[in-house]
Amino acid sequence: MKETLKNSELRYRRLFETAQDAILILDGETGQITDANPFVQTLLGYSLNELAGKRLWEISPFKNIAETSNFFKNFKKRHTSVMNISHFKQNKKVKICGIC
Repeated sequence: MKETLKNSELRYRRLFETAQDAILILDGETGQITDANPFVQTLLGYSLNELAGKRLWEISPFKNIAETSNFFKNFKKRHTSVMNISHFKQNKKVKICGIC
């Protein structure tokens, strides 16, 4: 059983790290970024250390933090598979990304 789980985790990690899609792993309660694949790091220009701990709305161009927080909460409730949202690249240019 442990070997099966270990192999599954290894396959997931390889997929996560080689995907040519931006993938952010968020804490479902806080919205904090807990992991980011290399593609999203390149896309937005942030390192994992710079992204980790930020909330999703901290890298979005939304001005109203409460509104953005509510957006995230509603997104969680709807279980939508994909939604487009704008994010700031490190150079402050906006990049449109799909989230799921």
